[in-house]
Amino acid sequence: MPHVEMVEALLARGWRGRLVFFSSGGAVYGDALRLPIREDHPKAPISIYGLHKLILERAFAQLAEDRGFELVILRVSNPYGSMVSKPNQGVIPILIKSMLHDTEFQVIGDGRAERDYLEMSDLIAAIQKASVFEMREPVEILNIGSGERTSLQGLIKTLTELTGRKLRTTYLPSRIDVQSNVLDCGRAREMLGWEAKISLNNGLVKLVERMNVHHNRK
Repeated sequence: MPHVEMVEALLARGWRGRLVFFSSGGAVYGDALRLPIREDHPKAPISIYGLHKLILERAFAQLAEDRGFELVILRVSNPYGSMVSKPNQGVIPILIKSMLHDTEFQVIGDGRAERDYLEMSDLIAAIQKASVFEMREPVEILNIGSGERTSLQGLIKTLTELTGRKLRTTYLPSRIDVQSNVLDCGRAREMLGWEAKISLNNGLVKLVERMNVHHNRK
């Protein structure tokens, strides 16, 4: 695995610092037995992506134990915002783009699936704190999310109000996916002194404004 090989290469050169690994709070847990989801919730990913993240978590944890470096695993919910490295990745920017360009959006299932959306600047603040906080154990696992769940239907409704545009939709059959996901971030609040500051509505306002400016320049 390239990620593990990279850390092993650093270790071979004498590095013994702190690794902050971005896992997926939306994928490693699988179907929630209870909401909100805490870090000790059973891990039962139902996607290849979630399984891959869980395998990396365990590989890094074993490596940290064997080789003596600090590991912080951040199980991040669904980040969005203008600072995301791939701005057209994820349902929120795709929805906005579809509305601005009047293109069809494909809804998989009935639109009632719920996710925990986190504005990117809140995630950056969590990463900064995770890099320097006083760890209690050599490996710490923290959920990083907004702590609130929003359905796709709810997203579409809010974005319709913000953009003043209707969305053309096509409904496709459901696929195997997590129905509801929202993270309990109490541990991050306790250990990092961190919590999400930007509401979904405020985050969407900023992103719509930015994407609208870009759209109007074309």
